[in-house]
Amino acid sequence: MLRLTGTRIASLGLSHAGRGGVSSPSSLLSAFPTPNTTCTPSTNNLYFRPVEVLMLRSFASLRQIPKQKALPYMKLIKDARSWQDGIAILDEIERSGFVPNVFLYSAVISKCAKEGKWEEALKMKKKMVGQRVKPNVVVYNAVIDACANGCNSDEAIKLLREIEEQGLKPDVKSFSAAISACGKSARTDDALSLFVEMEERGIEPNVISFNAAISACEK
Repeated sequence: MLRLTGTRIASLGLSHAGRGGVSSPSSLLSAFPTPNTTCTPSTNNLYFRPVEVLMLRSFASLRQIPKQKALPYMKLIKDARSWQDGIAILDEIERSGFVPNVFLYSAVISKCAKEGKWEEALKMKKKMVGQRVKPNVVVYNAVIDACANGCNSDEAIKLLREIEEQGLKPDVKSFSAAISACGKSARTDDALSLFVEMEERGIEPNVISFNAAISACEK
């Protein structure tokens, strides 16, 4: 994994000298005390391997980065040149003793989606769940979009169904991305079925939805 050094930040055009004085990730967090990451004994570990127990205890002792300090990181991620740089920024936050929030994860997953890195997007989603950061619909949509760009319709449909399992409601972006995934995988019938389901649920299709369905019919 890439380490976000001062040189790396400078390469993104966001050094302290530029972009309104945005510092490196380490300096952004220097004003906050580092949470205690010492693992404490527990008897509630019967169903986990030792390594997994240590990871769970470690995550439990961390706290999410304060909202006011997350904004500069969001800008760093949005201006990053690649999904690898985005992940490097999240890694730096964790090394400082904090857990990235849902918005930071969403921004990085969106970068993965643009390049069709569906496996990395899924890893990010799994990681945030492990850190007790609950994915929202925006996160799910980004992961589904990554699967669509990576031509993985199976995972896209699975994620679409998972949205409701998590007590959330899929929206037009959720269905549009899943329809696109089916179309790119030459699953015309499934794409049209999702389009019909979307309308039956009272979710009004938009231009992206129609284009995705039309494209699926052309396969």
